[in-house]
Amino acid sequence: MNIFQQEMTGYELGKIAKLWQFDHFIEKASQASFYYYLKQLEEEGFIESKAVEGVNRPDKLKYKLILPKAKVELIDQLINIFRTPQNFYYDLNATMPFLLNLEKLELLKLIEHQIKSREAKLIHFNEDEEYIKSSKIFSVFTFSFLLVNHNRLHNQAEIKWLKDFYKMVENTDYKKIRSKLNEIIKTLTIENYQNKKND
Repeated sequence: MNIFQQEMTGYELGKIAKLWQFDHFIEKASQASFYYYLKQLEEEGFIESKAVEGVNRPDKLKYKLILPKAKVELIDQLINIFRTPQNFYYDLNATMPFLLNLEKLELLKLIEHQIKSREAKLIHFNEDEEYIKSSKIFSVFTFSFLLVNHNRLHNQAEIKWLKDFYKMVENTDYKKIRSKLNEIIKTLTIENYQNKKND
Protein backbone atom coordinates (compact mmCIF):
# COMPACT_ATOMS: atom_id res chain seq x y z
CA MET A 1 0.00 0.00 0.00
CA ASN A 2 3.04 2.31 0.08
CA ILE A 3 2.18 4.01 -3.21
CA PHE A 4 -1.32 4.79 -1.90
CA GLN A 5 0.06 6.39 1.25
CA GLN A 6 1.58 9.20 -0.81
CA GLU A 7 -0.28 12.45 -1.29
CA MET A 8 -1.74 12.53 -4.81
CA THR A 9 -4.01 14.77 -6.85
CA GLY A 10 -7.10 13.40 -8.59
CA TYR A 11 -5.17 13.50 -11.87
CA GLU A 12 -2.31 11.45 -10.36
CA LEU A 13 -4.81 8.91 -8.97
CA GLY A 14 -6.19 8.58 -12.51
CA LYS A 15 -2.67 7.83 -13.81
CA ILE A 16 -2.23 5.12 -11.15
CA ALA A 17 -5.60 3.63 -12.17
CA LYS A 18 -4.39 3.50 -15.79
CA LEU A 19 -1.21 1.79 -14.70
CA TRP A 20 -3.28 -0.87 -12.91
CA GLN A 21 -5.80 -1.14 -15.78
CA PHE A 22 -8.70 0.26 -13.74
CA ASP A 23 -9.00 3.51 -15.67
CA HIS A 24 -12.09 2.25 -17.57
CA PHE A 25 -14.06 2.55 -14.30
CA ILE A 26 -13.13 6.24 -14.13
CA GLU A 27 -13.83 6.76 -17.84
CA LYS A 28 -17.34 5.34 -17.43
CA ALA A 29 -18.10 7.89 -14.72
CA SER A 30 -17.88 11.61 -15.29
CA GLN A 31 -14.96 13.57 -13.84
CA ALA A 32 -17.44 15.21 -11.45
CA SER A 33 -18.54 11.77 -10.18
CA PHE A 34 -14.91 10.75 -9.60
CA TYR A 35 -14.28 13.79 -7.40
CA TYR A 36 -17.65 13.32 -5.70
CA TYR A 37 -16.60 9.81 -4.59
CA LEU A 38 -13.26 11.14 -3.35
CA LYS A 39 -15.19 13.67 -1.26
CA GLN A 40 -17.45 10.89 0.04
CA LEU A 41 -14.42 8.80 1.05
CA GLU A 42 -13.08 11.84 2.89
CA GLU A 43 -16.39 12.37 4.73
CA GLU A 44 -16.35 8.70 5.78
CA GLY A 45 -12.86 9.12 7.18
CA PHE A 46 -10.90 6.94 4.74
CA ILE A 47 -8.90 9.71 3.08
CA GLU A 48 -7.91 13.26 3.87
CA SER A 49 -7.25 16.14 1.53
CA LYS A 50 -5.24 19.32 1.70
CA ALA A 51 -4.98 22.26 -0.65
CA VAL A 52 -1.60 22.82 -2.27
CA GLU A 53 -0.88 26.35 -3.39
CA GLY A 54 -0.17 26.68 -7.08
CA VAL A 55 2.08 29.15 -8.85
CA ASN A 56 0.11 31.00 -11.55
CA ARG A 57 -2.64 28.38 -11.30
CA PRO A 58 -5.53 27.52 -8.94
CA ASP A 59 -4.80 25.54 -5.77
CA LYS A 60 -4.89 21.75 -6.11
CA LEU A 61 -6.30 19.22 -3.68
CA LYS A 62 -4.02 16.35 -2.72
CA TYR A 63 -5.47 13.19 -1.21
CA LYS A 64 -3.95 10.72 1.22
CA LEU A 65 -5.23 7.53 2.87
CA ILE A 66 -5.93 7.68 6.59
CA LEU A 67 -4.27 4.67 8.19
CA PRO A 68 -5.05 2.28 9.82
CA LYS A 69 -8.81 2.82 9.13
CA ALA A 70 -8.46 2.68 5.31
CA LYS A 71 -6.16 -0.36 5.46
CA VAL A 72 -8.54 -2.27 7.78
CA GLU A 73 -11.48 -1.53 5.45
CA LEU A 74 -9.48 -2.56 2.37
CA ILE A 75 -8.44 -5.89 3.96
CA ASP A 76 -12.03 -6.56 5.09
CA GLN A 77 -13.29 -5.93 1.54
CA LEU A 78 -10.62 -8.19 0.00
CA ILE A 79 -11.41 -11.05 2.39
CA ASN A 80 -15.17 -10.64 1.80
CA ILE A 81 -14.75 -10.74 -2.01
CA PHE A 82 -12.63 -13.90 -1.90
CA ARG A 83 -14.91 -15.65 0.58
CA THR A 84 -18.10 -14.96 -1.38
CA PRO A 85 -18.74 -17.07 -4.51
CA GLN A 86 -19.17 -14.71 -7.45
CA ASN A 87 -22.57 -14.74 -9.13
CA PHE A 88 -22.41 -14.21 -12.85
CA TYR A 89 -25.64 -12.54 -13.85
CA TYR A 90 -26.12 -10.99 -17.24
CA ASP A 91 -28.92 -8.66 -18.33
CA LEU A 92 -29.54 -10.95 -21.32
CA ASN A 93 -30.69 -13.71 -18.93
CA ALA A 94 -33.59 -11.55 -17.79
CA THR A 95 -34.85 -11.18 -21.38
CA MET A 96 -35.39 -14.92 -21.97
CA PRO A 97 -39.08 -15.19 -20.90
CA PHE A 98 -39.99 -12.26 -23.18
CA LEU A 99 -38.09 -13.09 -26.38
CA LEU A 100 -41.15 -14.23 -28.33
CA ASN A 101 -42.37 -10.63 -28.27
CA LEU A 102 -39.61 -9.87 -30.76
CA GLU A 103 -39.82 -10.95 -34.36
CA LYS A 104 -37.35 -13.68 -35.29
CA LEU A 105 -35.29 -11.58 -37.75
CA GLU A 106 -35.13 -8.69 -35.29
CA LEU A 107 -33.83 -10.99 -32.53
CA LEU A 108 -31.23 -12.53 -34.84
CA LYS A 109 -29.94 -9.04 -35.75
CA LEU A 110 -29.70 -8.12 -32.06
CA ILE A 111 -27.76 -11.29 -31.20
CA GLU A 112 -25.46 -10.69 -34.19
CA HIS A 113 -24.81 -7.16 -32.91
CA GLN A 114 -23.88 -8.58 -29.48
CA ILE A 115 -21.47 -11.07 -31.09
CA LYS A 116 -19.74 -8.34 -33.13
CA SER A 117 -19.46 -6.10 -30.06
CA ARG A 118 -17.90 -8.92 -28.04
CA GLU A 119 -15.47 -9.79 -30.84
CA ALA A 120 -14.38 -6.14 -30.96
CA LYS A 121 -13.76 -6.29 -27.20
CA LEU A 122 -11.50 -9.31 -27.68
CA ILE A 123 -9.21 -7.16 -29.84
CA HIS A 124 -9.03 -4.59 -27.00
CA PHE A 125 -8.19 -7.30 -24.47
CA ASN A 126 -5.24 -8.38 -26.64
CA GLU A 127 -4.09 -4.75 -26.85
CA ASP A 128 -4.50 -4.41 -23.06
CA GLU A 129 -2.35 -7.50 -22.54
CA GLU A 130 0.47 -5.91 -24.55
CA TYR A 131 -0.01 -2.65 -22.63
CA ILE A 132 0.23 -4.43 -19.26
CA LYS A 133 3.32 -6.38 -20.27
CA SER A 134 5.00 -3.11 -21.27
CA SER A 135 4.14 -1.39 -17.96
CA LYS A 136 6.60 -1.08 -15.06
CA ILE A 137 4.20 -2.83 -12.69
CA PHE A 138 4.11 -6.07 -14.74
CA SER A 139 7.85 -6.63 -14.26
CA VAL A 140 7.34 -6.93 -10.48
CA PHE A 141 3.65 -7.85 -10.16
CA THR A 142 2.56 -10.36 -12.81
CA PHE A 143 -0.91 -10.80 -11.22
CA SER A 144 -2.01 -7.76 -13.24
CA PHE A 145 -1.98 -10.01 -16.32
CA LEU A 146 -4.70 -12.17 -14.73
CA LEU A 147 -7.12 -9.24 -14.81
CA VAL A 148 -7.09 -9.03 -18.61
CA ASN A 149 -7.01 -12.80 -19.02
CA HIS A 150 -10.06 -13.19 -16.75
CA ASN A 151 -12.03 -10.69 -18.85
CA ARG A 152 -10.87 -12.30 -22.08
CA LEU A 153 -11.97 -15.81 -21.01
CA HIS A 154 -15.40 -14.55 -19.95
CA ASN A 155 -15.77 -12.71 -23.24
CA GLN A 156 -14.79 -15.79 -25.28
CA ALA A 157 -17.33 -17.92 -23.36
CA GLU A 158 -20.00 -15.25 -23.96
CA ILE A 159 -19.29 -15.23 -27.72
CA LYS A 160 -19.68 -19.03 -27.86
CA TRP A 161 -22.94 -18.82 -25.89
CA LEU A 162 -24.28 -16.08 -28.19
CA LYS A 163 -23.44 -18.13 -31.29
CA ASP A 164 -25.29 -21.14 -29.81
CA PHE A 165 -28.18 -18.80 -28.99
CA TYR A 166 -28.19 -17.51 -32.59
CA LYS A 167 -28.38 -21.07 -34.02
CA MET A 168 -31.18 -21.99 -31.64
CA VAL A 169 -33.27 -18.96 -32.64
CA GLU A 170 -32.51 -19.61 -36.31
CA ASN A 171 -33.81 -23.20 -36.03
CA THR A 172 -36.85 -22.33 -33.92
CA ASP A 173 -40.37 -22.45 -35.34
CA TYR A 174 -41.79 -19.30 -33.75
CA LYS A 175 -45.40 -19.97 -34.73
CA LYS A 176 -45.31 -23.47 -33.27
CA ILE A 177 -43.76 -22.34 -29.97
CA ARG A 178 -46.16 -19.41 -29.59
CA SER A 179 -49.13 -21.72 -30.21
CA LYS A 180 -47.90 -24.29 -27.66
CA LEU A 181 -47.19 -21.60 -25.06
CA ASN A 182 -50.67 -20.16 -25.49
CA GLU A 183 -52.14 -23.64 -24.91
CA ILE A 184 -50.07 -24.11 -21.72
CA ILE A 185 -51.02 -20.66 -20.39
CA LYS A 186 -54.70 -21.32 -21.16
CA THR A 187 -54.53 -24.69 -19.33
CA LEU A 188 -52.85 -23.09 -16.30
CA THR A 189 -55.47 -20.33 -16.22
CA ILE A 190 -58.33 -22.90 -16.26
CA GLU A 191 -56.62 -24.99 -13.54
CA ASN A 192 -56.16 -21.92 -11.32
CA TYR A 193 -59.81 -20.95 -11.80
CA GLN A 194 -60.99 -24.46 -10.90
CA ASN A 195 -58.74 -24.63 -7.83
CA LYS A 196 -60.06 -21.31 -6.58
CA LYS A 197 -63.64 -22.49 -7.18
CA ASN A 198 -63.03 -25.68 -5.16
CA ASP A 199 -61.42 -23.80 -2.21
